[in-house]
Amino acid sequence: PTMLMGATLPAIAKWPAFALGASAGRPRDDAEAAGLLYMANLAGGGTGMLWSVPDAKSIAPLPGVDRVAMFSPDDKLIAGCCQQVTVWTRKGEPWLALTSAALTGTPEVVTFSADSRRLAVGLGGQHPAFAVYDLESKQQLARYQEKYSGNATAIAFAPNGELFVALRDTIEVYDPATWQLARTLAPKLGPIHRLAFSPNGRFLAVS
Repeated sequence: PTMLMGATLPAIAKWPAFALGASAGRPRDDAEAAGLLYMANLAGGGTGMLWSVPDAKSIAPLPGVDRVAMFSPDDKLIAGCCQQVTVWTRKGEPWLALTSAALTGTPEVVTFSADSRRLAVGLGGQHPAFAVYDLESKQQLARYQEKYSGNATAIAFAPNGELFVALRDTIEVYDPATWQLARTLAPKLGPIHRLAFSPNGRFLAVS
């Protein structure tokens, strides 16, 4: 089942949305008017590809990307996983690379914060976990590991910077200033696999 929850979060004027998913992602912002369209394509062989849509030409390979590829909201970076987690520039140049050993877990999903300054990584394993990285300093800001079994695919930043994480059947909300648990939501859906915010941050889709 899927639930749409009203979240008491402040709205923002504009939060660019990007197409994410198992096959492609493309930015939807002012770059479209300039004809600068890009597509991150995933491949089953474990190597994705960055494409220029107007030219129908590949720009750079995205190695290790076989599950998720997404553009940052400011349209400057691309993140992919899940053989490993890598962040590239729009030209396909590596910016940050995180192996499973460095993450101390198997990456299952990645997501950018709305201001594009942070990257959250969901980590699978016997005890699922998540980690948050600062994309300017390339340093880990926080890491939390569940004591019990669960999922690591339901992670989303709210537009106000809060991190929503559902490793089991409840949603934990973390304060971006301290990375301490701020509150817990209980949608009563059973195990949660995906979270997604509306652009204004007022609604949260849970499945």
